[in-house]
Amino acid sequence: MHTFSRRNYLKLALGSFIISLTGFSHAQDNYPNKPIKLVFPLAAGTGGDMIARVVAEAMSPILGQAVIVENRVGAGGVIGTDYVAKSPADGYTLVLGTIGAIILNPELNPNVTYKVSRDFAPVAYLGHTGFVIVTAPQSGIQSLGDLIGRLKQGNGNFSSVGAGTALHLATELFLKRAQVKATHIPYRGSSQSLTDVASGEVLFTLETPAAALPLIKAGKLRALAVTSTNRMASLPDVPSVKESGLPDYEATAWWGMLAPAGTPPAVIKKLSDAAVTAVNQSNVKDRFAGMGAEASPLPAPEFAKVIERDRPLWGQLIKELDLKTGS
Repeated sequence: MHTFSRRNYLKLALGSFIISLTGFSHAQDNYPNKPIKLVFPLAAGTGGDMIARVVAEAMSPILGQAVIVENRVGAGGVIGTDYVAKSPADGYTLVLGTIGAIILNPELNPNVTYKVSRDFAPVAYLGHTGFVIVTAPQSGIQSLGDLIGRLKQGNGNFSSVGAGTALHLATELFLKRAQVKATHIPYRGSSQSLTDVASGEVLFTLETPAAALPLIKAGKLRALAVTSTNRMASLPDVPSVKESGLPDYEATAWWGMLAPAGTPPAVIKKLSDAAVTAVNQSNVKDRFAGMGAEASPLPAPEFAKVIERDRPLWGQLIKELDLKTGS
């Protein structure tokens, strides 16, 4: 009787295991069968939020389910990103990650508990934007070479939208590559920073094209170089930093879609294919361009390579600068 009961128990357990595996496989085959939440961890109306909404709208018909953008704001992107890291790994909760939230925050802030290598599965790289280096027309600086020459004389300064931001770190990387120094003056946003550069109170700054372009067009700022590999469509006459004599320099802000670690590979593949297809559509590329961004979609394995390239680069720079936030 004991042997018979044990045998029956083993059969029952094996049967339950097979049924659970079948159900799991069936759930993946039917994915998605309900709306998908795409969390953007910064405020509505920002550039990244608009990117999230354009991509969500384009992915919905491809997947046959609504992709709904939800803003979970706080701590510079930490709260929303952490929420997704702790969400079920079923493909129904994703994050539209920024280089700040995914790469920089965990390096800068000892209170951030998530790690991209441990807690996330890359889904797709969506696109990026470079920055523009600007100075005042009355500074007498006509080119990036002139700026470097001025900085070599000493007493140069630069502004940023805040210590530890992507714009601040991109400037520090430029200074490192150019082998010059300048004093950092952090601001709380773009408006006053650009005003003080335009007045000549601050020598130069790096900014997003969206923020700087109106002042450049009005003749209040002079664009010296862009930090992307290639020239920008919105500033076709402005050379890249690489063109201007620093071939090993590039700095961009990117957007990418990630899922919680442990999300089934088949689900990641379906999401990745949908995202790449969506962003490759000509109308989506046009909408990216209208926001000063370049649509350059990459599937999950290629996005993983971008993360592995950027994490040590920025992590090492943050250590060299001894930067910490949130402690």
